[in-house]
Amino acid sequence: MFILIYESEGKVMKAGFYKENISPVYPIPGRLGLAHMIEPYHDIFAKAIAFKNNNEIVLIISFEIVGLTRGLITSIKNGINKQTNIDKNNIILLGTHTHSSPFVWDLQAKQASEYGFHILDEPWLQKVINGGIKAGVKAINSLSTCTMYSGSAPTTKIVSNRVYPVTRWSVCEDDALRNAPIGLVDDTVRIIKVVNETGSVILSNLSCHTTAYGGGTTLRVSPDFPYLAERELKEAFDFEFLIYLEGSAGNSNSGKFNKFGSDEEANTIGHQYAIAINSALSNMKKVTKTFSYSYLNKSLPVGSFINDITTAKEKFHKKSMAIKEKIENNLPFEDDVWHWRLALKQLDVSLLSNGSEIKIGVQRLSFGSLNLVFVPGEWYVENYFALCKLYPEKDIILTTLNTFDLLYVPDKSNFDKHDWYGVKTSMRVLGDEGVTQLMELTSSLLK
Repeated sequence: MFILIYESEGKVMKAGFYKENISPVYPIPGRLGLAHMIEPYHDIFAKAIAFKNNNEIVLIISFEIVGLTRGLITSIKNGINKQTNIDKNNIILLGTHTHSSPFVWDLQAKQASEYGFHILDEPWLQKVINGGIKAGVKAINSLSTCTMYSGSAPTTKIVSNRVYPVTRWSVCEDDALRNAPIGLVDDTVRIIKVVNETGSVILSNLSCHTTAYGGGTTLRVSPDFPYLAERELKEAFDFEFLIYLEGSAGNSNSGKFNKFGSDEEANTIGHQYAIAINSALSNMKKVTKTFSYSYLNKSLPVGSFINDITTAKEKFHKKSMAIKEKIENNLPFEDDVWHWRLALKQLDVSLLSNGSEIKIGVQRLSFGSLNLVFVPGEWYVENYFALCKLYPEKDIILTTLNTFDLLYVPDKSNFDKHDWYGVKTSMRVLGDEGVTQLMELTSSLLK
């Protein structure tokens, strides 16, 4: 095999990759965490790719789960650092945000357990930690000289914006929804193909929620439509695996926001995604620069709507006692679960921020004008467009859900909208000031 060695100022780039199965093998608590069990359906993985530039190594691990927690991040980074000595700041951890994912929030589970609610499968969570460590270490240990390409192509019938009044565009079902306005979307699939001495992987970025199998009370574990696209592509191409990098999808969905998911929806969207990736693969250019890496860590102010710990505990206590009373009296409580889950999430934020500030990090991995930017939270697509407008000379691939589940990050035009789906203040961590600082921090990283 002919291997092109990239040299820039005397530097040689290497890459290594590995994936580890982190699937549950039995029914497991789902995202709502209470009275919500999901069945194994498709395997989920921790997928890692490492880059080396002389003596510097940067590691990216994508987990096919809904998000990450402080506990998960700390355990995985410590484990990889112990075995490889890689700088923990050079480890980028992110979730694909598939809503068909088990419950992962360890701190929340601890709070819920005080009321007798056992919502986290600890053995499975340990499997995620061990799998992430193994994938990262194996990727680093498999480093070899590499070639690298990038490309892009537009999508069709995949992504739609959460427009107001609320509609969900569907490629398969419900004529009214299928033909509803798509809204403002980023319909571009961006791909990077990395080839080393053992094989190749594809990184694919799209600003779209992975919700084809259901948004809330999904009943099955799955990586969602990116897996279906990967499966189709593997019938035509020889590559190791596909890493899904979710872009600014805070207000953008895949198809109809089906409550319980739809095979028809997921398969159709997966097929359309495969077509777009295939088109991007046919339109690639060589990346002829080795990488540079930078990061910034900062504490950002949480919104004024985030309570102090005492108040947050009192609110969660009331929701928990109300559900316990219904359970004890054999009364239905399913309609109360979402509000209980929300109170638990708000308590989580209060505990991590002490009702004041939250620690976050942003990273940039650049190959000349090609910039991979990793940020926390579910960014609105308007924020990505603003960033691209600010730096028109840069090819920016932005990936969200990095370092911490920061919830929704709206743009300035949506700051004053607090009463419709997606921008409710109860579904945010940062206030307007915190969002503004996050945008400024990310912008400064690209200068």
